[in-house]
Amino acid sequence: MPISGRLLWADAVKGMAIVLVVFGHVLRGDREAGLPHSEQWFNTLDSAVYLVHIPMFFVVSGYFFERSVLRDGLLGSLKKRAIVLLYPLLVWSYITATFRLAAGSVTNRGAITPWEVLTYPFVLSDVYWFLWALFVIQTVVSFVVPFAKRRPATYLTLAAVAFGLQFIAPPSVYISSALHHLPNFIAGILLARWLGEKQLRLFMAFPALLIFALCEFLNISFNFGYADLTQKTVLELLAAVSLIVAIQCIYRSTARGQMAWLGALSMPIFVAHVIPAAAARIVLMKLGIEFSAVHLVIETAVGVLVPILLYVALSRMNMVKIAGLGPDLFRTGQRLVPEQAAFADVEKSENQTSTLRVRHPAG
Repeated sequence: MPISGRLLWADAVKGMAIVLVVFGHVLRGDREAGLPHSEQWFNTLDSAVYLVHIPMFFVVSGYFFERSVLRDGLLGSLKKRAIVLLYPLLVWSYITATFRLAAGSVTNRGAITPWEVLTYPFVLSDVYWFLWALFVIQTVVSFVVPFAKRRPATYLTLAAVAFGLQFIAPPSVYISSALHHLPNFIAGILLARWLGEKQLRLFMAFPALLIFALCEFLNISFNFGYADLTQKTVLELLAAVSLIVAIQCIYRSTARGQMAWLGALSMPIFVAHVIPAAAARIVLMKLGIEFSAVHLVIETAVGVLVPILLYVALSRMNMVKIAGLGPDLFRTGQRLVPEQAAFADVEKSENQTSTLRVRHPAG
């Protein structure tokens, strides 16, 4: 199975981020369910995870976005965003809402009504706010790309405007998250311009990791990450960018693809982890198991593995696209490349098609 580390780092970033997303949701879900937690232990883990996991997705999405828009054109790009982001938002919101309706009061948040099921996608419940926020960001930036091609300062202006609007715009589930994370997305675009085709060396990962560790230290020790909006935005951006640079250095130097597999399957894990993780929590509690570490390990593993098994089953039935999970990575003869992952676009060119060749799970 030939491996090239040239682009696997992008999927590796998403692989690490998606595991942290599942872990963070499990951590908070266990607390809402009343499982015993050390307050200090919970706050440390929660602060560390939430500082970086979602910002990493936005940064790596921005990294390949400019080239994608220039390649596809404005209309082609907007069409792609609707298919890749809005369609799974609708499909999986209704699936989750139906599960909550059937589960009744068993879940942490209690029962919902049939009307709430019908309106579920439009109130951006659960994790699906991310898909909407990314769609809004990419739509706005798509119009800016042609002007910013030769004037990178345009991106900085857009990021500054979005940052400032956070302080004056009324809170809204439809725009607040997009405004907050737009600077992270712009950082990805500018990072791509800065790195370009540079071959990063392994030793460059160490200063990047030191910056990341410093951000986490400040965030955890002094609560800078959530003390105010400015500090939160700056720390998130620095932590996400530094960790991504470190991963890029490591993967371009070692060409290891294990974590990249999870990243390439980040869409099914992201949209489908809530239900199996919650089901695992319910089963463990019914069995009388309340040790928090056991819950965290088992629920996180279930939240990652069950969506992958679901994806494989849907691939066997040739239903991956219908389910809103993007291209079918397991079809015979296809390659596992970052462009096929959920939250990033990679320029199509001959020198960027080398990664992991996958076989169909049935064969």
